Amino acid sequence: MNRNSGGSVSPLGSSHMMTLQPDQKAAFNCFLQQKGEEVFSGDLKVRTYYRVEKGGQTFFSALYSRVQRRNSYTVSYDRNSARFGCIQIFFQYKSTFLALISKVELAPTNSLLSVPDGANLEVRNSLERHARAIGNTFTMAMPCTQTNNLEVVEVCEVLRKCVLLECGTEGTFLSTIPNFVESD
Repeated sequence: MNRNSGGSVSPLGSSHMMTLQPDQKAAFNCFLQQKGEEVFSGDLKVRTYYRVEKGGQTFFSALYSRVQRRNSYTVSYDRNSARFGCIQIFFQYKSTFLALISKVELAPTNSLLSVPDGANLEVRNSLERHARAIGNTFTMAMPCTQTNNLEVVEVCEVLRKCVLLECGTEGTFLSTIPNFVESD
């Protein structure tokens, strides 16, 4: 278990050893440089996990094989500025659990897609189907673009799950989900 400012983090399931690919290692080295630590030059093997629990929620990675029917690995992260991405894998470095995230960039516009007002039928149906699946409602979706830009963050910086919807010609939209866990 890893305790830090984001609450306790526990890996779920078995771990696997994985050699980071060059782009993954570059993202990890960037993370290390920001922390003032020494970077790695050769092959780098890390202990990976497909799921972690943090603050009463289970977060999944894109590599988790049981995630088939819906994307449950898109998240918001970073307490200082809201950022979004898709968790590719979780891994452990020393005693800290990290998430390798492919960034999702919000479109450079202030326009929001309001549900149900203003949404076309395909987008509205897609949002409502995801909302029923998790027992929540959505109020708006923001246009966005998935990128191949990778970033490594501490799992404690992962804030909440989001939904990424690919809606054909309408584009891709990101929606946050109301609170999963209430706190007093």
